[in-house]
Amino acid sequence: MRELPPVLIAQVRTVTGLAAVICVGTIAAIAAIIATHYPDNHVGADLRLGYVSAGAAAAAAGVAWRAGATRGRIALALLGVAALTAVVVFVADQWNLAVGYELWLRRGQPAFGDAPRWW
Repeated sequence: MRELPPVLIAQVRTVTGLAAVICVGTIAAIAAIIATHYPDNHVGADLRLGYVSAGAAAAAAGVAWRAGATRGRIALALLGVAALTAVVVFVADQWNLAVGYELWLRRGQPAFGDAPRWW
């Protein structure tokens, strides 16, 4: 595999850094929403959009690893942050900790922390 130009390596590193910041920001935002809305669990936005940031971060980690722009540990760490973001979004959504208002109505207005139906 050919070596990438330094400018491209810098751009890939910038993208991976931004992806990590966005994922950590998503986790912090979900935690803040849960903390400020307790005991209400319905919010205006659909928090499942957090899966988009997790998927983008995972893709950025794959590109960075494949391009050789970062050491493998950095790409692996970003992949871990992306997985953590997806887990936080999943738990907040499925256990009704923070649910978009329309989805909350469709689910029959479950209480904060109610287990999902599949549980």
